[in-house]
Amino acid sequence: MEASDTGRNLSRGDLFHHHSGADRGPGGQPVRPRTRPDVSVARWAIFLRGVNVGGHGKLPMADLRRALTGIGAENVATYIQSGNIVMDHPDQAPTDIAASVSDLVEAEFGFRPDAVALSPDALDDLIAAIPQPETVDAKNIHVYLCDGAPPTGLASHLARYCTQGEEILALPRAVVVLAPNGIGRSKLAAPLDRHLKNSATARNLNSLRKVQALLKGQSR
Repeated sequence: MEASDTGRNLSRGDLFHHHSGADRGPGGQPVRPRTRPDVSVARWAIFLRGVNVGGHGKLPMADLRRALTGIGAENVATYIQSGNIVMDHPDQAPTDIAASVSDLVEAEFGFRPDAVALSPDALDDLIAAIPQPETVDAKNIHVYLCDGAPPTGLASHLARYCTQGEEILALPRAVVVLAPNGIGRSKLAAPLDRHLKNSATARNLNSLRKVQALLKGQSR
């Protein structure tokens, strides 16, 4: 059972620029400090691949939250230990913020995990597009988040491995596997990972919903 590891870091940068001798104007009258120019920030959900798995990619979430503030992240929270992050950051492109987080982990923790970044709207759209039949528990709906479009024809090519009632669906930036009997003994998992060439990170639908709730709960 997954254990919760939520938390938030509300550390913000200084609100004012301070300049020596600039606190008094002509005649010695106090001068209001100049405010920092407004910086537009975006809200992000970031999913790391291969952290805290089988003794590899050790990444304490509390340490990660603290480190992220060093690259300008605010309102940082994580969900469980598998590298699910929500935060505000000035980067406006998903590829940029994903690379920034991967760079940070490499610099601070000594390994470089792949990362997939989604805006709140993109995560909402993804969850809305996932089939959610009542006959399949949400924990057995597995979503492989890709850093690009899945290979063409992937679902039809892998259909022969669906021997335990699994269904596979390719979305623009994800692959969904409905595994009513679980994925642990499925013949599909290994060939799917090979075809995605380690360019995807998997979460079940329950985890995606938890991250979605964190995004909404901490939005400004």
